[in-house]
Amino acid sequence: MVDLFLSRPFYSGRSLICNYAIGLNAGKIDQNINVDYVRVSNDNPLFFESSLNSWFLGPVAKIESKFIFGYNFSYYLDASASIFYQDSKVKILLNNPSNYLTILDNAKNKLNLVNSNLTISTGLNWGSYFSNERYHFFISAGYEMRNYFNQNLIVELNGLRRNGYMQEAGSLYMHGLIAKMGFDF
Repeated sequence: MVDLFLSRPFYSGRSLICNYAIGLNAGKIDQNINVDYVRVSNDNPLFFESSLNSWFLGPVAKIESKFIFGYNFSYYLDASASIFYQDSKVKILLNNPSNYLTILDNAKNKLNLVNSNLTISTGLNWGSYFSNERYHFFISAGYEMRNYFNQNLIVELNGLRRNGYMQEAGSLYMHGLIAKMGFDF
């Protein structure tokens, strides 16, 4: 994922810095599911291979806030939302459980969607200016959560081909600890 922003921070009081930004969100998502197993009832080897390859592009809006505690420490809370055009290619290959030598499903689907994303991150910063305030060094530790809505197209398209109906696809959740270090000059 790549985000490009235009922004302008400003102070809101003595300890709160806000930053509103607009920009462009682009990226690529690749998912693969490969399963090999043996059916217990007749010892037939079975396999399920699937892949989803997609790219996306669209506008994004973001708000960043930083509350300064003192002693060069601060707390940050950032949130962004985007809506984007997404081009997806889904492939599914599955053999027949009754006769494992035949292919039950060999599908290739191409989907064009308008989709969305929500990102929230929070954490603590420490930073300091030095050399007559010409340079700035900072470190940061926090937690980030990203939600890309309606991304589980592999399962949903497989259900559509077998049952004749498609439910809303499940979302792709990414989250984890983040660490940053920066040097401004």
